[in-house]
Amino acid sequence: MTGPSFSITAAGALSITSGRITLADSLPAIDDQRISPVSLERTVTDDHARLRWTLAQGSIELVIRRQADRLVLTLSLAGMTRAPRRIALLHGAQVSGGTRAWCMAQGMAGGASCIDLPSATEVRSSSCTALRAEDGTALGIWCEEHTRFTYSNFWEGAAFSCLFELEGIPLVQGRLDLPPIVIAGHQAFWPLLTTMTEAIGKRGGVVERPRQRTWCSWYYYYHHFTRADLDATLAGLISMPDRGGVTTVQIDAGNCTSLGDWLEPNHLWPEGLESAFRAIAKAGFAPGIWIGPFMVGSRSRLASQHPEWLLRTREGELVVHIRNYGEHRLWHYPDEEYYALDTSHPQAFAYLREVIRTLVRWGAQYVKTDFLYWGFHDSHTVTRATPGKTSVEYLRDVMTMIRDELGPERYLLGCIAPYMPCLGLVDGMRIAGDIGPQWSGGFDPQNMLNESLHAQPVDGHWFHSDPDALLVRDFHTGFKPHEVEALALWQAMSGGNLCTSDPLHRCAADRQQLWRFCDSTGAKAPAVIPRYGMGHAERVILRDLGSNCWALLALNASESPVRLQLPVRDLLDRPTAVVHPWGPGGATGDAESLSVIECELPAHGSRLWLLADRRLETLPRTLSGF
Repeated sequence: MTGPSFSITAAGALSITSGRITLADSLPAIDDQRISPVSLERTVTDDHARLRWTLAQGSIELVIRRQADRLVLTLSLAGMTRAPRRIALLHGAQVSGGTRAWCMAQGMAGGASCIDLPSATEVRSSSCTALRAEDGTALGIWCEEHTRFTYSNFWEGAAFSCLFELEGIPLVQGRLDLPPIVIAGHQAFWPLLTTMTEAIGKRGGVVERPRQRTWCSWYYYYHHFTRADLDATLAGLISMPDRGGVTTVQIDAGNCTSLGDWLEPNHLWPEGLESAFRAIAKAGFAPGIWIGPFMVGSRSRLASQHPEWLLRTREGELVVHIRNYGEHRLWHYPDEEYYALDTSHPQAFAYLREVIRTLVRWGAQYVKTDFLYWGFHDSHTVTRATPGKTSVEYLRDVMTMIRDELGPERYLLGCIAPYMPCLGLVDGMRIAGDIGPQWSGGFDPQNMLNESLHAQPVDGHWFHSDPDALLVRDFHTGFKPHEVEALALWQAMSGGNLCTSDPLHRCAADRQQLWRFCDSTGAKAPAVIPRYGMGHAERVILRDLGSNCWALLALNASESPVRLQLPVRDLLDRPTAVVHPWGPGGATGDAESLSVIECELPAHGSRLWLLADRRLETLPRTLSGF
């Protein structure tokens, strides 16, 4: 497939075509309004174009270059003292030939999707997007540099736009060169998604560290977890033959007097975190801790002694993220309100650095940084102690500091976070909302099922995807046994990390076996979603286990039974495979050489197979492979 081509009208409107897909008649836009230039200078050849629009104030320039099989578009601003709030490189391009589009969420629980075109509503795609034509060919649009500005793509009806949030920052010497936008075609949809996410991760400096198998206190004990509970948990894990297969024990929220006063223990932890970390390490596990770096409770000592460290609106009012004025208080803390720390204040930044440094000195090996969106505020809407940067830069300043203090050997997990500002700094990232112990209702797994499906292309390329806790316990749960297995297998197949809060030593033998079977820390590569973007409703995921063996899982998230027919040719680059029915207990049926895998799935149920190029006498004991 040849690379995309472009054409430009005398008025400067840009059209781009790749195969059947065309983005037509786009112009730049400032603050959502297409530009009305005073004049236009244009130089156009087959492989290069330069367009310079003179505006009433300043000018903007678009340069288009062909590089091998792709187009690279770069936009620059000049003659302005301050940037606009946002600028679109392509605005209102009319889309034809594309039937579906992959849209990446900006951050955790953020609505990753694969939409039909034209789109029924406005849909945002962060950092990258891709269109699929009816013949299976695809066109990708992405930005690889995310250290300063938020870049987004927008679909609305038959129109497409891509823009940078500039947040009205001052311009040095009146000029700003924006990161390049890459546009490339591909013969197939999923490989294009991989090409884009790999390129973004490589540019972001992503370094893959070992995946984690963590016991976290939150999803069983929540804010009631005590030092006595920790000691009981450690004793229970040690009593298991394999120590539960757990490498890290993480203490979640509920150990300090108020959020912001991170190092001051409350009545549940009278001996403090240092003593707790020593106990975890003595038991043979890596100590882990939860912290919300930007969270400040209204009754905290930090808020009362240093109100100048708190972020404020442009009107001078405190930025309040949570209000607890009634009977129920967040996590049983006394605070009526929760504020955001203004880390542009040098002393606030130094305080936060000392908190992280102290946790490391006490022995923390795994740090879960939560509610990171609280540090991600459009600089046009807030007043900072030290202004002049974008929201991306302020958040990256903090995450870079935390990464530096942890060093390369400790694990950093992001949570409730925008993805791109954390790129290259976190090792793992929560992609979905909290999961509770029931299929429907509050904290159900529906968001996890959506995000883990549509965000799968980024796993391993940007960070280890963390789909949230595996709840395998057979007590204090609303899940049915087949729902527990279906969700656990899906999370293990789709995620880079595994986490549970269950008292594993109290779980039934089959649930312990399920937890052990879900180990995918040694998997050779991220899983893929076969037939993605083709309009199929099933959730089918495939992981290469090496040695010409693949794990294949199908999950039915609907409320009714479904019958599946999965042609092997759609799954693997071969007409047939030896299909071994498989599960936590090993083989669940006889192996057959098949060209089509057929099965019926109950509502909320799943089926797992091991596919190979040969009949296997012994199947792997876990999802990591042999």
